[in-house]
Amino acid sequence: MLALYFLPIALSSQGNASFFGQLRPHVSLAKRKAIILIKRVFNRVFFNVERPPCGGEFLFMGFSGYMYRDVLQPVAERLSEKNGCDCLILFDEMHSGQFHASINSLQYGLIWSYWDAQVANEATLLNAKLLSAIAELKKMKTFPRLIESEEVPWRNFQDSINWLFNFHLPLLVPQIAISRRVLTLHRPKVIISADVADPRARIYGLVGNYLGIPSFEIQFGPNGQEGVEWQFMLADHVATWGETTKQDLLEHGVKDRCITITGSPRHDSLVNIDVNKAASVRARLGIPSECLMVLCASTYQQKEYNSLSDPELLRKMKKATFKSAAEVEGIFLVIKPHPLENVKETEKLIGSAVNVVIVDPSEDIRELIKVCDVFLGFGSTATVDAIIADKLTICPVFPGWLWSEMFVKSNAVLVPQSEEDLVRIFCSIRDGLVEKMKATLEPFRALFLQKLAFKIDGRSTERVVMAIEELKQGVKK
Repeated sequence: MLALYFLPIALSSQGNASFFGQLRPHVSLAKRKAIILIKRVFNRVFFNVERPPCGGEFLFMGFSGYMYRDVLQPVAERLSEKNGCDCLILFDEMHSGQFHASINSLQYGLIWSYWDAQVANEATLLNAKLLSAIAELKKMKTFPRLIESEEVPWRNFQDSINWLFNFHLPLLVPQIAISRRVLTLHRPKVIISADVADPRARIYGLVGNYLGIPSFEIQFGPNGQEGVEWQFMLADHVATWGETTKQDLLEHGVKDRCITITGSPRHDSLVNIDVNKAASVRARLGIPSECLMVLCASTYQQKEYNSLSDPELLRKMKKATFKSAAEVEGIFLVIKPHPLENVKETEKLIGSAVNVVIVDPSEDIRELIKVCDVFLGFGSTATVDAIIADKLTICPVFPGWLWSEMFVKSNAVLVPQSEEDLVRIFCSIRDGLVEKMKATLEPFRALFLQKLAFKIDGRSTERVVMAIEELKQGVKK
C-alpha cells in the first residue's frame, strides 16, 4: 500500500502537508466508518442478508465487481459445473446479486453478514493494539531515521505516514476481524483472488497463511514495471497470461516455482466471436448503418499518480479523441468509461457531438469490443482484449504519457501523438483503409500475442482450474 499509493506523493513536493491536511485522514476515516455502518444496517434491515452455510472448498474474493465478472466468475462456474466443487464468493457491495448464476454449488455472501457482537469485540481489541503499536513507533522516532535520505527529507513522508496510520490501517481492522471469522467458519481448501493490490484480499491471504490455507492469484491486468504491487504478492501461486508476464513477475521477485502460464479467463470469450450480434448492439447504441463503430475505452488516473503523470494530459488526450472523431463524417465513437471513472467529467469533454455516445460504465467492454470496427484505448487492460479480438487498435500517446509503453513497444498498434494524428487516422478509417492498416500491423500483433497471451484457444479457464486443483492437492507448493 505504501509503495503503490504513497511513495509517488512522498517523492514529490506534495508530501509536506499543512495542518488541515494532517486532519484529513481522521475526517475521511469518520466518513468511511459511517458508510460501513449504513451498509451493515441495510444488509440487516432491507436486504435480509443471511450468512452462507458452513463449507465451501474454494473461497473467491469478489470485492471488485468487474474483476470478479471477468476473471473469477468463469473459474468459479467451471469448478462448480465440471468439477462439482462447492464455491463461496464473498462480496462487499449490497447489489452483488447481478453476478449470481443458477448453479447450486455456488454460494454468495456479503462480508458484513458475518459481523456480530463477537466480531465487533475482536475488532475493538485489534484497534486498541494498533493504536498502542502506532504510539510506540512514534515514541521510538524510528521512521525518520529509516526513511530520510539526502534526496528525500523526512517531512515529505510525514503526510503519507499520517494517512497510513490514521486512515488506511484503522480501516482494515474490521476486515481482519471478519476474515478470521470467515476462514475459521468455512475452512476453505484454497483462497482465490484476482486483485493483488486490494488490501482486503491480502488480509485473507495473510490470515489464510496463518491457518494453513493456501491462496491462489489470477492475473487480471498488465503487470509490467509499474505494477509494484506484485513485489508484495502473498499468494502461494499465481496464474499468469504468458511468457512476457511471467518474466515481469520474475523481475518483481516472484519465484519461478510459484508461477503457471495459463492465459486469462478474461480472454476466453473473445475467441470465436458471433458476428450476428453486431447488428443488435449497433441498433441499441443508435449507430447508423453507414458509419464505422470506433470503441473508446476511456480511463481515469488515480490522484496518487499525479506526481508522475499530469492528469491534465489524460483529459487533453480524451478531449482530442472526442473532438477528432466528431469532425470526421462516417465515424461513430462509442465511449465506455472505466468503472471508477468520473462520468460527468467525461461527458463535459464530449460536448455536443452528435456522432459520439457514452455507455454505462458497468457494461462489459468485451461485448462491445466483439462488435466494433476499431478500438481506441489509453493503455488499459481492454487494449489487450482488442488486440486478441483482431481489431485495429489505436493508442494515443501524447508527449509525457507513461501508461501505454507496453503497447508502443509492441508495434502492434497505431500510436497518434497529437490531435492532427488522430484526425488523419480517423480519415483513413472512413476511407476504408482499416484492413490495409491491420495487415501492416499483423506480424507485430502475432509476435506480441505469442509472448503475452500463451494460447488464444478459449481454454484458459480450464488451465487455471487445473492449477487451482493442483494447489488444493498439494502438488504446487
